[in-house]
Amino acid sequence: MAPGRCPSSFVLRGMLLLLALLVSLASPAAAVFMIPAAPWRPKECALIKHRDTFHLFYTRGLRDVPFPETWNDLGHATSLDLVHWTELDPVVPYRPGNWDNLQVWSPNIVTVVTGTDTLFYMFYTGITHTPPDTISHQRIGLAVSTDLANWTRLDYPVFQCAEVPWTWCKHNQEGGGDFRDAWVIPDPDSAGHWLMYYTARHKQTKGEFIIGVARSSGDFTHWQDAGPMMNTSSRWVHNTVVETPDVFAHGGLWYLLYTTWDEHPIWFQTAASPVADSSGWAPQISLAAEAGVYTDPSFGPEHVTIDGHDLFYMPNSLVDGIQIMEFAWQDPPHFDLVEPWLAVGAVDVPGAAPPDDLSLRVVREAGRVRLLFDLPRPVGTRIWIADLAGRRVRSLTDGLRAAGRSEVQWDMRTDDGSQAGAGVYFVVLETPLGRRVGRVAYLH
Repeated sequence: MAPGRCPSSFVLRGMLLLLALLVSLASPAAAVFMIPAAPWRPKECALIKHRDTFHLFYTRGLRDVPFPETWNDLGHATSLDLVHWTELDPVVPYRPGNWDNLQVWSPNIVTVVTGTDTLFYMFYTGITHTPPDTISHQRIGLAVSTDLANWTRLDYPVFQCAEVPWTWCKHNQEGGGDFRDAWVIPDPDSAGHWLMYYTARHKQTKGEFIIGVARSSGDFTHWQDAGPMMNTSSRWVHNTVVETPDVFAHGGLWYLLYTTWDEHPIWFQTAASPVADSSGWAPQISLAAEAGVYTDPSFGPEHVTIDGHDLFYMPNSLVDGIQIMEFAWQDPPHFDLVEPWLAVGAVDVPGAAPPDDLSLRVVREAGRVRLLFDLPRPVGTRIWIADLAGRRVRSLTDGLRAAGRSEVQWDMRTDDGSQAGAGVYFVVLETPLGRRVGRVAYLH
């Protein structure tokens, strides 16, 4: 076709392809986020899909509050596309007078279908504070639901360190009751049986965490010790903290994801069996090195397969949100992490306000971005910019703003004064009334 005679649709398609190329070059690990309304921030989480709706459950807490005084229930949010989220009432709160009377952490949900009946089983970590026990007396609890909104809990833990002879289990000593982060999967070697992975301390090395395994014959209230995974000891991983295990299979290999207290916290190992001994697990690989993902502010890696897609998600403390990506598998054990299939092209529409008085509008202009926001009353306001990896690149405002319309501009520069690179950025408006997030593409 001769120059100057291209139909407008052809030109538009070319521009969109160019935009997609620049975004992919600028951020190979694109993601979407679920960011709870202020003042909440998330920790460990569980993502599942029921019918047409995604459900995300997460340990939620308050910033600038002493650790023992928060993390008292589990947040619950739903979405149809992994981009736009609706927050519902929290679930499974701590229970004064019961064994989980201080905090609840680390939800993990297993779906069991029997005929026409579907039951959801939530394993969680309950924290007990009953002097002389320390606040770190942790045990695994169980709740059951038919609709993901209403949960019935057992009045006793289903698994604890007292049932595992190799763990350090001294509730009246600091750290002596650490036992948490259940991850439950079907046992691939025995139909109807299950495996549980969890975090504990080995009594021979009390100063380090290690991952353990337990088995169930199908009764989720009874578990039997299957030993520690010595491939997660400090001898193998060169770190004294290994926690939040996640185990899944792909392409003939089993993957074990976990968090360490390393500078790059998230790592994984692979083996031919999910219960292989130490010699059966390959050396650990950093997620940051494998997939080019900035993991420094993240922890609690999780995996779930939905509609044939393998999703990866983790809390990101820079944006106080849950970062969601999709595995793009290469030759085993290699992979990339990309934007989830449902989220591709699903961007916020400029000027589309939420159904209340707190709104954010992102207007892209030559050389700058105008951020227009409406406040129902005078409140403290923060606005900042993050890249697709969740890294904060520019803080724009932090202080009291009057009610009504306000405007802040971003000159496409980072906090150190350098020009922002081409790519897609998040605009975060944070107030005590809630949080709004927009997106903007920058091509230079």
